[in-house]
Amino acid sequence: WLCKYILRNPVKARLVEHPAEWSYSSASEYYGSTKAEITDTGDVLSCFKTLDEFKSFIDKKEDDFDYGIFE
Repeated sequence: WLCKYILRNPVKARLVEHPAEWSYSSASEYYGSTKAEITDTGDVLSCFKTLDEFKSFIDKKEDDFDYGIFE
């Protein structure tokens, strides 16, 4: 949840429409659109079955998210 909170902050603040658009964020590395290799994405991504599952988790707004996946 911390990663989601951090990556979505620029979106919530209406600075960008998508987390990967914020140039000061590691989101573009997680989404695969940048290969800066500054961020160790392995630990976070290992919590998800696929990259698409991670993207879906981050892209869903908090009020739209199905918390049942953690049960």
